[in-house]
Amino acid sequence: MGKTRRAELIPAHRRALVLEHIRLKGSASIQGLAESIGASASTIRRDLEELERKGYLERAHGGALLQRTTSPTFEPEAEIAAEFSRAEKHAIGAAAAAMIAPGEAVIFDSGSTVMEAARAAVRRNLPLTAVTNDLAAGQVLAGADSIRVVMLGGTIRPGSLTVSSDPGQNFLKSLNANVALIEAGRGVCTPAAGTECGVSSGASEFGDVAGAAARG
Repeated sequence: MGKTRRAELIPAHRRALVLEHIRLKGSASIQGLAESIGASASTIRRDLEELERKGYLERAHGGALLQRTTSPTFEPEAEIAAEFSRAEKHAIGAAAAAMIAPGEAVIFDSGSTVMEAARAAVRRNLPLTAVTNDLAAGQVLAGADSIRVVMLGGTIRPGSLTVSSDPGQNFLKSLNANVALIEAGRGVCTPAAGTECGVSSGASEFGDVAGAAARG
């Protein structure tokens, strides 16, 4: 009898596992990925073709390797990014939401970890004002009657639900927020704790402006 396969994974989750495996190893064979993830070789082959088409990786004979031209700040599309390290993101999001006090003004950046913080804030049913540049986060936050949601205006970034540029950036510059939840790699700004965002050179302008708004 052949090896029992895992329950069928949704494509985005499976492709996130493929990318995570290749990011850790640098390259991988179709057979190795199939055994590691628990999918058929033909399914993995289709996943690699799709990921190559979107520019995540390069195909090699019998497998794939990371796209050489990918920058360190490259961000996968939201559907795939949300599947990376789900348990860790859930825990980080819950911890970030626990820092929020009732009545505060909170900036929610775009990103899968901050999305978990938004969901946690909704579960707590906190009365607060939420400011976000992410359409999906805005929809989640609007699910709580206690949360007043302010959506930033601007231009939707192609292939995402993130709004950037003016007038949202200018609005942020005039805003005094209590907390700014900035996506992974940029930290969480909390003026009360004196935390700096540590915004990297590859971070979005939103992260710079939002961090400044929370630091007052």
